[in-house]
Amino acid sequence: MNIIGLDIGGTKCALSVPDGPERVREVVRFATTDVHGTLDRLFREIARLAPPPDTVFGVSCGGPLDSGQGLILSPPNLPGWDRIAICARLTERFGGRAFLMNDANACALAEWQFGAGRGCRSLLFLTMGTGMGAGLILDGRLYEGVTGNAGEVGHLRLAPAGPVGYGKAGSFEGFCSGGGIAQLARQRVAEFTGVSALRSLAADQLTAREVGVAAEAGDALARAIWHEVGERLGEALALLIDRGPGDARGDRARGAARQRAGLHDRAGHAGRPDRRLRRRRHRPLSRGAIRGLGGPRGVRGLIIPRKIRPPRLFCE
Repeated sequence: MNIIGLDIGGTKCALSVPDGPERVREVVRFATTDVHGTLDRLFREIARLAPPPDTVFGVSCGGPLDSGQGLILSPPNLPGWDRIAICARLTERFGGRAFLMNDANACALAEWQFGAGRGCRSLLFLTMGTGMGAGLILDGRLYEGVTGNAGEVGHLRLAPAGPVGYGKAGSFEGFCSGGGIAQLARQRVAEFTGVSALRSLAADQLTAREVGVAAEAGDALARAIWHEVGERLGEALALLIDRGPGDARGDRARGAARQRAGLHDRAGHAGRPDRRLRRRRHRPLSRGAIRGLGGPRGVRGLIIPRKIRPPRLFCE
């Protein structure tokens, strides 16, 4: 079976193909532009692969979506993508079959079956990219909710005021996404009176990437911005972890996350971890478990045929 994976994000798009039974290879990556320009580039890149008529296309994209109908429904980070029938467009042009899934759900499913989540009964996968979302594996199965948007944790409000994410000031997405970090940087630069490389940039050039580059170079303001983002990320993670399933593996993950992030006091815990957690061997957290927006592994999760997605594949 020939498989092609597409990831459509607010900042970049990517095309991937399988590379062995459990790996994928990214064919191309390019910046997202307007809807027509982006779709035209995607279709040109697919045409270069000369897909046979039985090709299966897997599309991961931030929500909201109507996955059943294959429609992209005006995601906030994709302006102009209003009721785009991406699956129909793919099959009309290239034949085969096409499936659409929320990018965070696709990432969670792939990480659970092929990556750091193997053997876990429950896990949470965060997509910290242009926006902030999450995919949920609960009690041994992907949980999507009625509309496929069950993991939209970016709406959580962390502060009464702050950067805006999806129309909500002070939200998790506002503080911990590419767009939100850019907003925060503009605000902090305007307030700052000291020396910083960020002050030499125009407002539209103050991106999360530029803040990261400056922070790596030792810029004090940039490092302070990242420290603030990290604290907000820790607060949200503590809330999500504490509300997670209470199985033994979940307890170990909670203990490890609290100890690594130093979040006991901030999350309302005592300053020392629970004795039961100290007695257990904590499972290290993998970088794979916090990959960003829908990369190749996420697309790999999407294009697993549904008939081989048993509800408790790794949980018995």
